[in-house]
Amino acid sequence: MGRVGIRGFGGIWSATWACALWVCACLTLAGCNPGQREEAREQVRQSREWTPENIKKYPKEFALFVVRESEAAVGQYEAERLRIVQETARVKQMGDESRAKAEAGRSALTELKNLYRTADANSSWPVVWRDVPRDADWMRRNIVKLNAETKRAEEATSRTEAVLKKRAIQLEENRVATDKAYDVVEQMKLAQTEIETKGLTAQLEKRLAEIGAVVKELGGGTQASDLDNLDDLVVEKRAASDDASFESLMAQP
Repeated sequence: MGRVGIRGFGGIWSATWACALWVCACLTLAGCNPGQREEAREQVRQSREWTPENIKKYPKEFALFVVRESEAAVGQYEAERLRIVQETARVKQMGDESRAKAEAGRSALTELKNLYRTADANSSWPVVWRDVPRDADWMRRNIVKLNAETKRAEEATSRTEAVLKKRAIQLEENRVATDKAYDVVEQMKLAQTEIETKGLTAQLEKRLAEIGAVVKELGGGTQASDLDNLDDLVVEKRAASDDASFESLMAQP
């Protein structure tokens, strides 16, 4: 952004063709001296970029170009914001689900461990849990299994919380960029009016150059590739705690 094709200059289209032919000839002739080569390069630059010289020559065209570029950036930022908001809602839902699963898992795990300890101490097998008789082998297997599932849910919750913090930062960056683009549009529309009424003053020329520098920064922001892969947040993702032994779990409160 900040660069424009030759057609963007409108009134210098035919002159550009002549310039291009001269440049090609100069760069290919064996007798072309360094001064001519440098002049040719400058001609190319002037025909392709909004240089200070071109802004001064074509202030109306430059103002129109900046307004269009800035409005396009606003559209990009607004679409980007919508995508981030939608992804944030999805991540929040995933976090709520994994948090609820972790809380239920911790509660059930405590209940199972207490039941096992009581039955093991009193040799009172089987025990009844959730209205179904459970033997010692079933209890051991499911204490280990439930612990692994609970740990996975806890880790998924932590990951979603980290992503939500990142999303909040992205939304703020998006807001700042959008406000900047809107500000450029308003400034340049005022400049267009001033050009029509007063012509290009020295003060306005300086302001156009400053706005042009800002325009070069527009159109960035958060890209889709910067957003996290939601597949990495699923509760079922394996955790290192899967291999926790029954004995080590029962040694914990």
